[in-house]
Parts: sequence; C-alpha cells; structure tokens
Amino acid sequence: PEKLRKLDQLRDADLNPDYCSAIRTFTRELWESLQAKRINGDVVSSPAAWLDLLRSFVEKLNDPEAVPSIQGAYDAMVENESYRAMQAALEQHSLAMDQVTLKLPMNTAQLESETAAAQAEAEQTFSKSAGRWDKQGAWLSKLKSHLQERQEAILQTNHVKSRDACEQILRDVDGFVRDRLQRGDYNKVNGAGEYVQDMERVREDYRKRAEDKGPASPEVLEAFLEGEEKMRKAQLIAACRKLEEVTAHHAQEKEEQWNKTYELVNKVTKKKNKKCTLL
Repeated sequence: PEKLRKLDQLRDADLNPDYCSAIRTFTRELWESLQAKRINGDVVSSPAAWLDLLRSFVEKLNDPEAVPSIQGAYDAMVENESYRAMQAALEQHSLAMDQVTLKLPMNTAQLESETAAAQAEAEQTFSKSAGRWDKQGAWLSKLKSHLQERQEAILQTNHVKSRDACEQILRDVDGFVRDRLQRGDYNKVNGAGEYVQDMERVREDYRKRAEDKGPASPEVLEAFLEGEEKMRKAQLIAACRKLEEVTAHHAQEKEEQWNKTYELVNKVTKKKNKKCTLL
C-alpha cells in the first residue's frame, strides 16, 4: 500500500520484477496488436491532433455546464489541424512570394505564371496535411481567399514598381532633349523639325528599354506624350513660328532697302551718263 501511494515516484528497481515484466509484456502487446484510433473513419496519428483531442475533452470534463464527447473533441481537433495546415501553407506561399517580389517589375503574364505556381504548391501542401479533415472544403476555400488577396496585392505592387522603373527610363532617354531645350538649340528656323526627329529617337529608345518592365510601360509613355511633351512641343512650335516671322520681316526690310539702294544707284548712273553725253 505504501508503494502504491508513491507509485509515480518509484523506479523499476523498487518494484517487484514479476510486476515489471508483466507491464512490459502488456505494453508491447498493446503497441503490436492495437489499431490506430479512428473517428468518423479517420486515423488520428498526429501528436498535435491527439493533444487537441485530449485538451478539448478535458476542458469539457472540467466545465460543469458542458457535456464531454469524443465527437465534440474530434470537431475541435479538425478545426485546429485545418488551421495549422492553412498557416503552414500560407507561410510557404509567403516565402515563394518574397522571391517573386525580388524580380519585380515584370510583365503581367510572367507574374501570373509564377504566382499561379506558388498558389498551386500552397494548396497542395494544405491538402496533404489537412485534406482528410477538411471534407467540405471550407478551410481550402479560406486558403484560396487569402491567396487571392495576396495575388491582387502583388499585382498592385508590380504595377507601382513598373511605373517607377518606366518613369526613370523615360527620364534617362529624354535627358538629352531636355538639355538641348535648356541650351536653346531648337530656337532657330526649322528647330521644331529637329526636335520632332529627336523625340522619335526618344520613343524608340524608351520602347526598347521598357519592353520587359511591366504593365505600366505604355501608360507612362502615353502620359508623357500627352502631358509634358505635348506642352513643350507646342511652345517650341510657337517660338519657331515667331522666329520665322521675325526673320521673314527682316528679310523683307533688307529687300526693300536693297531695292531703294538699287534705284538710287540707277539714278546716279543715269545722271553721269547724261553728263558724259553732253560733253
């Protein structure tokens, strides 16, 4: 009786050898002959799942207002297992998305291909861990909802990075035109035509360099052409026209002055010729 009260504190050497032998035989037969516990046809083999079952059942036992049941504990375990599986799948997906983000910006088709592969892997990971528990697909639907939110977020991030990259490219290829404008290189007759030729070069260089920089490439160029470029082109054309008008006016004045000089020379020449004839 004394030993029984302290059984949890005794070592095997303190017990009857026959008792210890019988316990070892009993335990071995249990492990070798018993089948895994099945609930609703499912085998509960995960230590974490067993812990959930035990915790839920004990909580109900200690709750005077609750009725403990294996089915209730099982339902709680299923929820916890499915939640853990979803979190593991989302963590795996996050790591994959981190690698994709490092490559941004990229064309939308390429991005959708890479994110689709990451999403498929996440769903596969979830199904391997919790597919047998999530029989109605409720947790898989939650996972897909989270993945869709991430898909929309990375598409938006790609668009922002694409716009920033394309705007920088445009500043680079348009730099020599801005420099020429500041120096006044186009402020001359036919300067507008020279400007138009330079802008064709800007467009060509931009399209080559921004070809693989994502979805914002065409809209950045269009915004530039309809905004800053359109305004400075109009100003330059107006300045060139005014210069041409001034140049034409000066040319007309010179022509009139030349005509007057020519007439004066003719008059003087005629007078001299007349004098020579009289002599």
